[in-house]
Amino acid sequence: MFLAKERSMKMQEQLREIHAYADNLRDEQKTLAIRRHDSRHQLRMLAELIESGHYDEAERHLLALRKEVESR
Repeated sequence: MFLAKERSMKMQEQLREIHAYADNLRDEQKTLAIRRHDSRHQLRMLAELIESGHYDEAERHLLALRKEVESR
């Protein structure tokens, strides 16, 4: 009886760890999806600036993005 209870407690702890790991993965996936969306937006905006001949503005934007990435 004692061994069965001990095994059950170990399994419950493992399940808690698995749930915590899964929650962490979900959070990471959400963060990645947001960053992917933001990156696509930034690339589209840069492409539009370059296509319309706004090279200085595109360069300023790239420098700002670079600083942002380096600060992470």
